[in-house]
Amino acid sequence: MTDQQAIKDCLSGNTHAYRHLVESYEEMAIKTAYRFLRDWDEARDASQEAFIRAYQALESFRAGSKFSTWFYRILVNLCTDRVRSSRFRKSVPLPVRPLTSGNPGPDAILEYRDLMEKALNQLPIKRRQVFILMDLEGRRGKEVAKILNINESTVRVHRMKAKEQLRKIIVKLI
Repeated sequence: MTDQQAIKDCLSGNTHAYRHLVESYEEMAIKTAYRFLRDWDEARDASQEAFIRAYQALESFRAGSKFSTWFYRILVNLCTDRVRSSRFRKSVPLPVRPLTSGNPGPDAILEYRDLMEKALNQLPIKRRQVFILMDLEGRRGKEVAKILNINESTVRVHRMKAKEQLRKIIVKLI
């Protein structure tokens, strides 16, 4: 079953057809939410809530559009709202030891991951969204522009500034 067929069936009253969409996008949705929220339980909750919101708004879905882009806009907006809430604000990052050079072991990889999390949490939300969607999720600029409802040139600017800012933050942290 295609996404378009599942949507058509749902809108015709076959609510079980929505299962196809959930099963197709659930894993990626949880991973995307985790990249924003940095908590697996919250990521699963946000993902579930995004699927519920998408289902409730299915009538507003434009035929011919990609369900994934429309759904990820809902998910990213939901995660952004959660990040902005005081419950998810992180404290000032702790000092981090310099990363080892050469062949990194498991500890160095974990340390690098922790460093990137701390640096990402300091980015303004739009830059963080663009960086996560393009550099961690591997999405193209055109799709990111649709998901975030901004134009493609703005996506490129946010990405460039996010990378510049991340470099500066990481230098300070190490």
